[in-house]
Amino acid sequence: MHDPVYEEAYQGHTIKIYHDTDAESPREWSNLGTLICWHRRYRLGDRHQFDSPEAFLRDLAGVSDQCDLSMDQLRERAERKAILLPVFLYDHSGLA
Repeated sequence: MHDPVYEEAYQGHTIKIYHDTDAESPREWSNLGTLICWHRRYRLGDRHQFDSPEAFLRDLAGVSDQCDLSMDQLRERAERKAILLPVFLYDHSGLA
C-alpha cells in the first residue's frame, strides 16, 4: 500500500487519505442526469444525437424547427420539463 497523501488526528481517531490506484468513473455506475455537451476539440459528456444546443432545447421543449423562438425562450420552455444545469470546463493554460 502507498503512503497516505494526507493524515490527521481527529477526536481520538487517525484519518488517512490515500490515492485510489484503481478508480472508476462514477459515470459508469451512477448517473443522476445526462451530460449533453458540445466542444470543438473534445468529446465530453454522454452520447447524444443533437447537432447544437438549439436542437437539444427544441427537442426538449417539444418545439419544431419552424417555430421562431430565441434561445432564452427555448431554454424557458425546456426548463418546464427538465432541470438544466450549466457545465463548465477549465482546461490547462487558462483555457475555459
